[in-house]
Amino acid sequence: VRICLDEAVHQAVHDQRPGYPVFEASRGGKCLILEIENDFFLEESGYAQSMNDIVLPYLAQRETRAYYQTTHQIHYARYQADTPTASVVISHGYAEEIDRYAEPIYYFLKMGYNVFIPEHFGHGKSEAGVSDPTLIWVDDFDTYSFDFYRFIQDVVRPEDPDRPVVCFSHSM
Repeated sequence: VRICLDEAVHQAVHDQRPGYPVFEASRGGKCLILEIENDFFLEESGYAQSMNDIVLPYLAQRETRAYYQTTHQIHYARYQADTPTASVVISHGYAEEIDRYAEPIYYFLKMGYNVFIPEHFGHGKSEAGVSDPTLIWVDDFDTYSFDFYRFIQDVVRPEDPDRPVVCFSHSM
């Protein structure tokens, strides 16, 4: 698995896992080649049962849900790793919400990352700009960018001030 990291995150991971091979990324920065044992990745056979019996209870023990106020209320979840080395902030895709990310959250936790995932404006349990819950509307895409930036600065950084922060995003 190749994971590209900025210099600060690379140093933090290297300090925790010295000896992993490093290569220069084509766009700058450092990348690590991680050999991750398959002791927690889910198999396709029995997937639904593994999610119900292993993943969801594991997440429930480590999950805190709350609201954060920007210019509106943003619902989010925080998951605490056993021995965190960094924090991952997930930016979900269009028309998605926290619960769609149970499996990747589980993997991040098992790899030693605290996980934060805000539900963007108009998504999930966050405040929406319309009364119809089946619609997602925002008048300016910068609303998402502003909320995400403020979330990292006001929620993630204060909770994990000494750990690097990595963004994992999909779609939006």
